[in-house]
Amino acid sequence: MLTVMNLKKQYRHRTSEPGAGVMGISFDVPERAFFTLLGPSGCGKTTTLRCIAGLEEPDSGRIIIRGDEVYNSDTGRITPVNERGIGMVFQSYAVWPHMTVFENAAFPLRVAKRRRYSGKEIANRVKAVLEMVGLGGFEKRPSTMLSGGQQQRLAVARALVHQPTLLLLDEPLSNLDAALRHQMRSELKRLQKDTGVTTVYVTHDQSEALAISDTVAVMSKGLIVQVGNPTEIYNRPNTEFVAGFIGTINLLRGRLETDVNVPGIGAVETRLGPVHCSFMTSAKAGREIAMVCRPEDIVLVRADSTQASQLPKVNLFQGVVVESLFAGETTEYVIEMEGTCIRVHSRFDSALVAGKQVFIQMSPDRMVAIVEEGQYAQLSDDHRRTGT
Repeated sequence: MLTVMNLKKQYRHRTSEPGAGVMGISFDVPERAFFTLLGPSGCGKTTTLRCIAGLEEPDSGRIIIRGDEVYNSDTGRITPVNERGIGMVFQSYAVWPHMTVFENAAFPLRVAKRRRYSGKEIANRVKAVLEMVGLGGFEKRPSTMLSGGQQQRLAVARALVHQPTLLLLDEPLSNLDAALRHQMRSELKRLQKDTGVTTVYVTHDQSEALAISDTVAVMSKGLIVQVGNPTEIYNRPNTEFVAGFIGTINLLRGRLETDVNVPGIGAVETRLGPVHCSFMTSAKAGREIAMVCRPEDIVLVRADSTQASQLPKVNLFQGVVVESLFAGETTEYVIEMEGTCIRVHSRFDSALVAGKQVFIQMSPDRMVAIVEEGQYAQLSDDHRRTGT
């Protein structure tokens, strides 16, 4: 449905030096897919979306929507926004305050240039799309009398009313409160499945991206650093940046003891001792290796319990509780071992107090080695230096 090839768009500082933007990214979005561009502010995700929409002119590259080349820097082809067959929802809703709910939703049909819609067609389409987004019966209400969530639904209805080939959503939930964001992301996913419209979604919210996407492309500094389904992105990050940006991680470093062929398990010598971890990229002995493990993947038991003797001996370490933070469903414990602190999310019935001796066990399958190459390794070095 959508192909983006070597897209480049950089903004210039007053000194004419290149600044933020995108620096040669490529990706494909299949028909009916929910594809998300995820990354921190300034990584280039909104610039990418605006280039696809035609609201920004790229410096170079190609953009193809349903087989129709809408941008090609080599041939000079630039298809106008209103001829790209897209619907777009902005962060600020952009609902017109002087119009009713009906007229807001009907506007794209009234100004359409490719074909003329009769009054009956407009009425039928608007009624159907308002029912779909939960605004049936609100047709005559002034748009200013809608809540934030209702205005966002109206913005989605307006984007869908002309049955677009491609739906573009630019952080549409960021202005809503936490509870309403959670509700709306479920509704957006339902609407996308019901309509089948191919969707490109932009967000900086990791949980949002994981919950609603078929595919996630993680961006950093104008580049796409990893593409995969939510499970792959979360469980198998390919850089330290991706691992740290998606959820909470524990990071250990050490030196690989023997060569590893993939997929496989290798032993890495650390200040804690040998740590066995899972490799998805081949690596040679002697190489410095970073390893990540999620707090919820670590087994935690009291050192004086009978369970301690039953734990696997691989990646088994003893430490002391230095901090506990109650978070409702789980408690986050900070465990110190030989000067290294590890965060563990556990469902202990009674909280472990500071100073309590414990064992932690990290499964080698859930301890992921990161072997970074080229520009991705440089990206992670930059993030470590800046503390991001």
